[in-house]
Amino acid sequence: MDIKVTGSSFCPFQRIPVLEHQIGEQKKAIDQEQLKRIELENENQSLREQLNYDKQVFETRIEEVQKKRKTELSEVDSRLNRDFENRLAEQVRTNRAMFEEEFKKTKQELVKIYEGQVSLDAWPICRIVVI
Repeated sequence: MDIKVTGSSFCPFQRIPVLEHQIGEQKKAIDQEQLKRIELENENQSLREQLNYDKQVFETRIEEVQKKRKTELSEVDSRLNRDFENRLAEQVRTNRAMFEEEFKKTKQELVKIYEGQVSLDAWPICRIVVI
């Protein structure tokens, strides 16, 4: 708000009320700016607190999910180990039965071969005795 002075009879004291009014307006503007700054700082602080809270909540959720997944993986691993051990034990039983059967057959063949050789070995002696 500028005051135009016209004429040569200007007194500096005439500007005092205008300047006081301008100072009052500037003080009001400064007060409004300070209030706005305080308001924005409070909003900033609130947003930071909300961000920290959200971060803690998400970290807690992540930890819970990780624990849950770890437990699930442990259960799956345990079940797979049991299944593997059961299949392995079954295969060992099957192989043992198969090898025992093979062993019995081989033993029987060896017994037959041995008995056949013993009887053949004994046969010439018997012939000699008979002659």
